[in-house]
Amino acid sequence: MLRLFVRPAAGSWLLPIMRALAPVLIATLAFGCGATPRTVEQAPPPVPRAPAATSAAQPGLRPESTAGLYWIPYTTCPDGDCAQPAALVAYVTPDERTARRIKAALDGTLAFGLPWVIHTDQLDDGGSRLAVTRSGIAIVIGTFATRDAAASVAAKARRITGERATVIDIAAATTADSLGETAHSVTVVDRGRPVPAWSAREIAAIYEKLDNGDYQGDREAELARELHGHTPLCMVNPGELFLFRVKDLKWYELAPVRCRNEPAYIPWTSSLLGHAVIVPDKHGYRLYQVVGAACDSPDIRDWRYDEQGRHSEQEPATMMASAGC
Repeated sequence: MLRLFVRPAAGSWLLPIMRALAPVLIATLAFGCGATPRTVEQAPPPVPRAPAATSAAQPGLRPESTAGLYWIPYTTCPDGDCAQPAALVAYVTPDERTARRIKAALDGTLAFGLPWVIHTDQLDDGGSRLAVTRSGIAIVIGTFATRDAAASVAAKARRITGERATVIDIAAATTADSLGETAHSVTVVDRGRPVPAWSAREIAAIYEKLDNGDYQGDREAELARELHGHTPLCMVNPGELFLFRVKDLKWYELAPVRCRNEPAYIPWTSSLLGHAVIVPDKHGYRLYQVVGAACDSPDIRDWRYDEQGRHSEQEPATMMASAGC
C-alpha cells in the first residue's frame, strides 16, 4: 500500500488540489510497481522495516483479538486491519521439552488460537534489546494494546513447570534486515490430521533435482509430486513444536521438524511458520500465512479456520508490504 505523507498548511489553497490529485498519483505509482507473481526463494527476501507503533485507539482489530505475529516483518492481518500491539505475555524457556510441556498445559484453556509460539530471536530488532529476561521459545498467551493490560494478565498467570509468565514489550520493535544463521525459530505443526515428514537426506536429493531444472512447469506442483513419490520418514502430530536454526528453513516450501532424532521436513502450509495469524471474521475465524515473497512484498494466503484446521483454501493474493517494489 502506497501512501502520500504530505501535509499542507492549514487553510492552504493547495489542499483541494492535492485531494483531487491524490488518487491519480497513487494509481500511477501502483501501476508502475505492477503485480508480482508468487516466487519461491531459498533465502529470505529483503525485509522492509515495520511501520512505527500506532495508537491502540486506531480502527480495526485490537491485538487482543488476534493470535500470531502479524506486525513484523510484514503486515499479515487482512488489509492491515490489526492495530500494532504494545506488549505480549509469554512463558519463555530455552528448552524445547519444557516449551512442549507448557504449551500442552495451556492448550484448550485460552481463547481460540492461543497459545501461539515464536522464538525471541524473531522479536529482536538487531539493535535495541527487547525487555525479555532471557532468550528462548516464547509460548504466548496474549497480545495486548497496552503494557498495563499485559502486566495485569502476567501477574494473574499461574506457574507452569516452575516458569512464570513475563511481559515482552514490543511497541517499538522491528525485525533486523535479516536473521543470521545462528538465529532460532520454531516450527509448530498446524491443526488437523497427522502430517507426513520426509527425511532431510531425501529432501536434499529432491532439491538437487529441482535446482537443476529437471522439471517442466510449476515448481510448487513438481515438489508436491516428488514428495508424493517418496515414503515419509514419520508422521508428526498437530500441535508438536520443534526448535531449529533459521538456516534450516526451506523458505515458503518446507518446514523443519524431527522424526525421533532425525531431521525431516513437512510442507510449509502444514506449519504455522510464515507469521501465520488467526483473526476473527463474521463467519468464525480465518488464518493468514506468508507463502512466498517477491518485490519486497509477501504472498499471503488465507483459509477459513477452526478446531479442525484449514478449510477452503483461497486463491493466493499478493499483499503489498510497506516498502513496495
